[in-house]
Amino acid sequence: MCTGAFVLAEAGLLDGRRAPTHWRHTALEAAQALIVAGHTVTSAAARSGLGSDETLRRVFLRHLNTSPTAYRARFAASDAVSWTP
Repeated sequence: MCTGAFVLAEAGLLDGRRAPTHWRHTALEAAQALIVAGHTVTSAAARSGLGSDETLRRVFLRHLNTSPTAYRARFAASDAVSWTP
């Protein structure tokens, strides 16, 4: 995943697009979208590939400095993340 993202960026194929360089970032983006869409923490953890709800909570706190529930409350109405699993 890492090398491929850099190769695509160098070729100009990612202009204006985001491309995670580590699988955990991809899982976090998926979990964010699932939480905003109304999935439970357990469901979002399993479907995004993070495994357990505790792991999802730790990843949210470490990378977003918030809990999944607080993230949902902040972004659910704005539909800031547009990703469909």
